[in-house]
Amino acid sequence: MSTAPRSWEGLHNGDRDAITGWRRRMDARQEFEARHPEHREHRDAIAAHEGSFERRPLTYKELATRASTSKDAATAAAEASRDRRTPNTATADAGD
Repeated sequence: MSTAPRSWEGLHNGDRDAITGWRRRMDARQEFEARHPEHREHRDAIAAHEGSFERRPLTYKELATRASTSKDAATAAAEASRDRRTPNTATADAGD
């Protein structure tokens, strides 16, 4: 849960009621995600998130997949950047 407190101050210096409340919220979220996997938070490690990767970050998993053929991560990242900047012509033509 990305909005959960990450510090001692965020938990009101360890207030039991605050800790219990957050624990219940997080447990409820985990149960919800177990029932509805399409709503899970993405927890993949991010390789790039700026520029052309702002709307759809480049994950290390995608980078490794793209680099598997060329064995060069820089080339794979450049290819992913080009793919994100190039509009999808298949969906644009479908509306005509």
